[in-house]
Amino acid sequence: MYTICCGSASLLFIVSYNKSFQARNSVSGNGTRLAVHIRGGDAISYHKLKEHSALLFDISKLAFDSVLRVLQDIGFARVIGSGTSKTVVPTVPYFDNMYETLGSAAEDEGLNELEQMSIHIVNSLAVCPRSKGELASSLGTDSPTMERILRIGKAGSYINEVNVEDESLLVSPLYFAEKPEEFARVVKKHGEASVSKVFKLLRQNPGWPLSKLMQTQEIAGTGLSQDEFQIAMVIVKKGLVQPPEITTSYSGTNEFLFTPPLGTNRILVVEKEIYEKAMACISCVRQGEHFGHWNIKWPSAIIRALLNYGELKPTTLAKEQYRPMCIRGIVRLQKVRGDWWKPVLVDIPENRRALLLALEMLGGGEVLTERGYDSDSVKAIYSDSDYTEAIRGYGNVVQRKKIPKPRQEYEAEIDNLLFDVQKGT
Repeated sequence: MYTICCGSASLLFIVSYNKSFQARNSVSGNGTRLAVHIRGGDAISYHKLKEHSALLFDISKLAFDSVLRVLQDIGFARVIGSGTSKTVVPTVPYFDNMYETLGSAAEDEGLNELEQMSIHIVNSLAVCPRSKGELASSLGTDSPTMERILRIGKAGSYINEVNVEDESLLVSPLYFAEKPEEFARVVKKHGEASVSKVFKLLRQNPGWPLSKLMQTQEIAGTGLSQDEFQIAMVIVKKGLVQPPEITTSYSGTNEFLFTPPLGTNRILVVEKEIYEKAMACISCVRQGEHFGHWNIKWPSAIIRALLNYGELKPTTLAKEQYRPMCIRGIVRLQKVRGDWWKPVLVDIPENRRALLLALEMLGGGEVLTERGYDSDSVKAIYSDSDYTEAIRGYGNVVQRKKIPKPRQEYEAEIDNLLFDVQKGT
């Protein structure tokens, strides 16, 4: 199951957005936010980074040196030069779990009881809403302490409290940002164990075909009881899971099931646009896995081949199978001969990030590549303009919203493009 939590790292990720925790962990938490945005970047002026950190991440100028020192101590940054030529050289590892490293640093300082309980609660809410009373009992905590934890969680937008039939249930907006009351009602009716099982299976097997689930009452070979199957049907009907669809001439319309994207407007876990691109990638390979004439045996291998070689082998089904990826600008479809087409990667950073995220999701592991990353913040940090011009140019990166083209417009553009390619114009 993919999640944003890994022990003390879950606390670090949360405190980087929440001022309610003590300053000691805020230093590590802010280091987490800063590290993910300079990872892979070029050397940058110390003074410029300091100004941008205050404006983009709310890291006060007085605290900046302490935050940077944490990154230096764990080998995530080097500082060279002095005075106006002072420069920060990012050395954040790309293929290691930097959250575990930062989390270990926080553990070395020690976590207090409140922080440990917060970690337990956030991890518990990752798979489904939980009864407030049962959670408090499992923690062995008194009511005032529990209320304090919830007060901080609500202020930080990572815990919500929902009342269903006179019972208080806790929901994490990080995992269930939309329709939390509906999720809570499903838990109240069917129980935490059954709901957790269904959501775990869907997260471990993203893009599972709805038709296969309905035909076999199984998800990736794991059978569901009648009650668990009803849970799956309820969450689909109520729109509690994401169901992208692919329509082809050879298999009709198929819907592919995904759990909701991670994060909220306030706490960015995965950018929505990148998550949607990753869903499109997975849906396309699932289409080939379950409904192609020659079924794909290893979906991850297809994603990896596109990343490594920039294209896939041509097939007669590619034009229809990979059309959703074409619509989202991830690939272009190149005609080889007759009805044979091959997907060619549109090689831009956003598409590579989406493919890497798709690989992590298919692997059933923890989301590392995208966690907390905001492309607008990175652009502002590495803009050639001074920091005031950059911020003014990019606007408020927290509130800025992108307005996508209507789906019909995208599809019309793709149809026209494919028609032109077919004619050879």
